[in-house]
Amino acid sequence: MSDNIFEVLELLQRARAIFAHKNEILEFYEEKLHQFPKGSKEYNELEAKCIEIIQDQISSINQIKLKITN
Repeated sequence: MSDNIFEVLELLQRARAIFAHKNEILEFYEEKLHQFPKGSKEYNELEAKCIEIIQDQISSINQIKLKITN
């Protein structure tokens, strides 16, 4: 575990704020998805953006895990 618990706590607080913001964006995109037929160009583009946000969040979580365990 990291020697500096305050550094880890600060990292987690920043991550929490970023995740909250990205979740708001994700919710917006998910609501927009229902306005387009599945398989349409617009639907596919919004779906790709949602997937990108989710993948980014997973990557961030993995980076935090590494930071905490090192």
